Amino acid sequence: MASVDSWSDSDLFIALGLLGAALLPVGLDLLVHGLGRCLERAPGATEPVPPKLFGSEAYAALFLTVCVGGPLVLLVVLSAGTRVDDPEEGTATVTAAGCGGEIGSPRGCRDLVALEYEVDGIHYTQVTDDVGFDFTPGDEARVAWDADDPSLVRVEGVR
Repeated sequence: MASVDSWSDSDLFIALGLLGAALLPVGLDLLVHGLGRCLERAPGATEPVPPKLFGSEAYAALFLTVCVGGPLVLLVVLSAGTRVDDPEEGTATVTAAGCGGEIGSPRGCRDLVALEYEVDGIHYTQVTDDVGFDFTPGDEARVAWDADDPSLVRVEGVR
């Protein structure tokens, strides 16, 4: 059985979060209607006035847009931050490959590769996906990094 911690690096965790955000308005609406039913049956209740969660359909549409669209926009913005937009190419030395203690947490085992490379006299060590290349420590990899932020790197092949 998988633990919740192993989901934190997967797309399933993101999908479940988005599903929960989409179901939030429905749950709130059911809560308000249940409260109204409870107030109808309360002793000494006079003429019950059913509570409304939203004053009009415009508020409901705005609420749904924020609860469903907000997480989607956040997901797109966060995933766009790791792209290499203005690439510069070079080589990097593979220091570790696979998964485990040297490269990251063993709970979410993916094909990862730890790279060491130098840009403008500064040494960088980054972990990234190996995208299907078979690396062993000591191999040289062809990489591309962002010209503005050299810590954003992607593997382009084996040298």
